[in-house]
Amino acid sequence: MFRNYLKIGIRSLLAHKGYSTLNILGLATGLACAIVIFLYVRHELSYEKISGTENVYRANVNIKDGENVVGLASSAAPLAQAMQEEFPEVISTARFRGADPYLIQYGDNRFYETEILFADSSVFDALPKKSPNV
Repeated sequence: MFRNYLKIGIRSLLAHKGYSTLNILGLATGLACAIVIFLYVRHELSYEKISGTENVYRANVNIKDGENVVGLASSAAPLAQAMQEEFPEVISTARFRGADPYLIQYGDNRFYETEILFADSSVFDALPKKSPNV
């Protein structure tokens, strides 16, 4: 039975080559777009899934240059201390800073690490803790 349907399908594809090609390209394009949209949505929804971070916020800075406003996800280092002094609601702060590629040496092994992030020691007070096995 399946063999018969397969024969009919192949004959139809060969009889209407242009129409079949157009349909197959449309199907492939639709599937590719659906997969890309799915991956994008999954990536965007993966943020803020850490439990215990309901009261964790990031300070953003908007810089106005004439009529242009540029939003940055970074701020000046003294902002953390100023926020703790000015706002009693701020319980603790943590500052992060990225670094340029860094040469790491462990024993005889040397390698460049490109994704280094420095943090204050108060990061353990501000962010939730995980089990030591993680």
